[in-house]
Amino acid sequence: MPQYQRRDIQDWLNLFEQRKQSGLTAVAFCRQQQNNVQTYYTKRRDIRLQRTSNKFVQVKREVARRLHLNNYKGA
Repeated sequence: MPQYQRRDIQDWLNLFEQRKQSGLTAVAFCRQQQNNVQTYYTKRRDIRLQRTSNKFVQVKREVARRLHLNNYKGA
């Protein structure tokens, strides 16, 4: 049974660049490199999502309540 080595993000980025430089489609490139094309597309999506989601900052909004004494009809 073949032993597979896990790639880190930099390995995947290098692979995406190699595919781009090759001029091949993702399918043809993956066949040539003996990579699973579904894994290629999944990793590409996951890395893109990870990189874009890190660009957002959570903002907490405080709502100020105003007390309108002129409109108060208390006792």
